[in-house]
Amino acid sequence: MNLASTPALALLATVSVVSAGLSGPARAQMVYTPGDIILGFQATGGDGSSNTYVYNLGAGTGFRDGTTTGLIATLGADLATTFGVGWFGRSDVYWGIAGVRDPSAGGPVGVVSGDPKATIYVSRGAAAGAGTSTPWVLASGPTVISAATSVASMQFGFNTLNGSDVITPETQRPPTPGSNGRGAVQGTGDINNWSVFNPVGGPAFGNVLTGGVQAALGGGDTPWLDLYRIMGRSSASATPNSPLGQGLLVGSFSINAAGEVRFQAASTPSNPYDTWAGTFGLTGASAGFAADPDGDGLDNGVEFVIGGHPQRAAEADIAPTLTREGETVVFVFRRTDAAAAFNPGVEFSTNQFATWTPAIHGTAGVTVTTENDGFAAGVDRVTVRLPWTPSAGASIFTRLAVQPKP
Repeated sequence: MNLASTPALALLATVSVVSAGLSGPARAQMVYTPGDIILGFQATGGDGSSNTYVYNLGAGTGFRDGTTTGLIATLGADLATTFGVGWFGRSDVYWGIAGVRDPSAGGPVGVVSGDPKATIYVSRGAAAGAGTSTPWVLASGPTVISAATSVASMQFGFNTLNGSDVITPETQRPPTPGSNGRGAVQGTGDINNWSVFNPVGGPAFGNVLTGGVQAALGGGDTPWLDLYRIMGRSSASATPNSPLGQGLLVGSFSINAAGEVRFQAASTPSNPYDTWAGTFGLTGASAGFAADPDGDGLDNGVEFVIGGHPQRAAEADIAPTLTREGETVVFVFRRTDAAAAFNPGVEFSTNQFATWTPAIHGTAGVTVTTENDGFAAGVDRVTVRLPWTPSAGASIFTRLAVQPKP
C-alpha cells in the first residue's frame, strides 16, 4: 500500500442487607449487590492506619449512564471517626474506587445492564480536575479478567448471604451508624481488606493496575477521581461497546471537607469521532483526525472508518484491499457504523500526484455496493468496482478518503 498526505485523509492501495447465619448473635452486614462499586479510604500512617473505610456507592451502571449524579453521600462523620477530624487535610489519606459484577472468564459472556462479564469500574486520580487523568489501557481481555477476579475477591466480604455462603467473622461488615447500611470500617488484617488489594502506589488488584487506583486527599483544591469502565470480554450487546482493555471515562467524583461525595458524568463528545478517540484515550495532538500516533501510516480518520486501533500498528488484516478482475479493479474496505455519517469513499487516479476522481456509483462505469454488517456486527463491507483497461505503462491508483466533520 502506498500512502499520501492530502486534505482528505487517504489510504492508497495497489494490488442487596441480611443476618449472618452463624452460631451466636446474628449481625448485620454491609449492603452490597454484585455490580455495585466500592469507595475505599486508607491511611499510610497516624490515625486510622490500622483500619480502612469502605462505602457502597451503588450500581456502576448508574454512573455509566449518567442517571446517578450530584450528591451521592456525606461521609464526614465516618471519616472523622476513622482518620481524625483533620482527615481532609492529610496527604497520607488515600481514596479510590473499584467494582465488578462478574469476573468470570469462561462460559457465555452474559450481559447485564449493558455490561458483559469481567467489566470492571476503577478510578484514577485526576490532579488537574475532572477528566484530566491518564486513561486506563490494559493489554488484553485476560488482563482485565485478572483484575476483575481480584476486585471480586475484595468484594467477597460485602456479598449478601444467600443461605449457602459460609461467612467468617472477618467478612461481616457491621455498617457504620448513619450510613444507611452502606459504610463499614475494616481492620487491615481482614483477608478481603480494601488495602490488601489496593496498596498505596500500586500495582493494584492482581498486580495489574500499575500505580493503583487511588489518589491522596491533602486538602487544598477539591480532590477528584476519574471513574473508568473497562471491558474484559466482548459482546455485541454491550452498551456502550468499546475495545477490550480500553478505559472508557464514565465521569468524575469529588469530595470536600464536609465529606460530601459528588459525581458528574463525562461531557458528551461533539461527534462520533470524538467518542472513538476518547475510547482509546487519545488527547491533544494525538487525537487529531489526521494524526498517526502509532506510526503505521494510517491516519486516525482512516482507523476510525475501518475499525482500527490508533495505538497499535500493523493491522494488515483489516486494511482495504485492491484486486483485479479482468478489466475491473475491485477496492474493498471496512466501514464502521459510527463512521458512515462521514461518507468515506474511494478516489482513483492515473497519477497519484495529480487529480483524484471520486468513485461515484453509476458514473463512468463505477459500481458501489454495501453489505450491511458484511465484516462483523457494526462493520459494513463496501465494494467499489472501477473499469480499467490496462495499457503499456498505465497505472491506476486508488485511495480511501474521509473528511472530518465540524
